[in-house]
Amino acid sequence: MTLTIVNLSQMYCLERCTWDRNGVRAGTKEVEPDAGDLLANELSQLSTEERAHVLEEIHGVAKAVDETDTLVEKSLKEMEAEIGKVRKKSAYEKALFLNPDHVRDPAFRLMFLRAVGFDPRKAARRIINFFHHKMRLFGLDKLTRRITLTSLSADDLQDMCSGALQILPTKDRAGRTTIVRFHSKHQYKEFENHHRMTWYTIMSAMEDPVAQKLGLTTILYNVDFSGPSKRDIDFLLSSKWLKDTLPYRVASMHFCYNDSRLRPLISALQAISGKESRIRFRTHYGSHLECTYSLMGFGIPLNTLPLDNENNVSTEKVSSWMQARFEKERGLAIQKAAASTPGFLEFPLSTDVLLGRGRPFQEFPGNRRLAMLVEQHRNQYQSSDKLGKTAISLDIVRAIKSGGGRFLKRSEEAGGWTVVADGVAREKVSHNFRTKTRRILDGRDQCVKLEEESSS
Repeated sequence: MTLTIVNLSQMYCLERCTWDRNGVRAGTKEVEPDAGDLLANELSQLSTEERAHVLEEIHGVAKAVDETDTLVEKSLKEMEAEIGKVRKKSAYEKALFLNPDHVRDPAFRLMFLRAVGFDPRKAARRIINFFHHKMRLFGLDKLTRRITLTSLSADDLQDMCSGALQILPTKDRAGRTTIVRFHSKHQYKEFENHHRMTWYTIMSAMEDPVAQKLGLTTILYNVDFSGPSKRDIDFLLSSKWLKDTLPYRVASMHFCYNDSRLRPLISALQAISGKESRIRFRTHYGSHLECTYSLMGFGIPLNTLPLDNENNVSTEKVSSWMQARFEKERGLAIQKAAASTPGFLEFPLSTDVLLGRGRPFQEFPGNRRLAMLVEQHRNQYQSSDKLGKTAISLDIVRAIKSGGGRFLKRSEEAGGWTVVADGVAREKVSHNFRTKTRRILDGRDQCVKLEEESSS
């Protein structure tokens, strides 16, 4: 169904207001979002210099921040301090445990600082959000891995192949990477398909340090789009978190359309956007030709949009881009495999068992599976002689390995993980049996002690 401005206002208020369990608004007045008022208020708060910089960025003539060594070093230290102040960061801590070199890599962290104008607090929040959503979308095994085309599902790739989101081969007047979205062309089954596809596309663009420094030019191209449905708005709201998670910055955003029914969608989009995006948001109303000429005034080349002679979205460029990405990623994987040391791993899989002490080791999925196998065989192990106990431990080692798991030990020198010998793995299993038995006996002794104290 096509939505009116009232529908959109109500949806937006759902994001802003509190509701009781009966669905009644609690203590707030329904206010229709007015993007114009928001924009005017935010622009009035900017200094003359800041407003001039925003306009220069929108028109593609602004310069990048002067990144001195002092600024970078100071910002990285302050970002680390800000991360330490955040209490709830489970996914970040898991990533830090699994691959500290990746998480602490200055080049990786610098992306987040550049995305927020070198604000350490915002960068800290964003990198924590990054790992939270990365684990949610891709799982623990991909938490510290580079996301490649092979990381995406068939449904994710279907949405990508539709050409709904494309990195254009031509940069704008400022030399910025340009990304265009054709909302009506999306072919996702679930919102997560779109989120994973968008994650991959934007992170691919951010591999270029120039894109990190200058930001992205984005075009929301909706000429000949029939109008927003409830699913369109749900899609919009479900994607809000991306702007505060991925390490990118929008330098200018352009919305092209030729149907007045889309104005409520524009208002909703502006209203839910953050301040930095909203003050860089521009609309272009008219035909394909009128919109493309209007974009030229902002430094975007005339023939940059992937449209054929009949103004239909072409997938030729995105197909070529995907093929080039696949070849690049395959080449990098081959190089990495050739340069790797036998038995050395950059990060473990969730099926692996990690040797070490402490909660991060105990809570790792592979270690939890080992604990489950130990519990299943505990009575048999306790009643066996020494040879029998050795056989049971070796059986569990083989069971872990047959399920794709390995027994790994952290390599302090190389910063990764190494595969241990079967004898070491067997001793790890035997140690788990002994620890389990000791804890049970300690628990029984404590119960006897409490009974004696209560009867005395």
